[in-house]
Amino acid sequence: MFEPHTSLKDIEHKEAAKSVIKHLEKAVGHDQAKYKELIIVAEPQMLGCVRHELKNGLKKMITKEIAKDLVQHNAEAVERAVFS
Repeated sequence: MFEPHTSLKDIEHKEAAKSVIKHLEKAVGHDQAKYKELIIVAEPQMLGCVRHELKNGLKKMITKEIAKDLVQHNAEAVERAVFS
């Protein structure tokens, strides 16, 4: 039987998602009182990977998800997307 095709980009997204989540868990774990909510902004495929890798502790903190690639946008554009 053949393994399902997994593109290099899919593998990179999964590894990046794991890395981001590891950093979030570490930050939240050190000072849970400081972080009451989590807003995730990521391009759609990356957001899917993040959702898949998240554990219940962080999942419960998510109040908003934005499936957009805002990497090339300035801070004002990101703020508008997050807080509108």
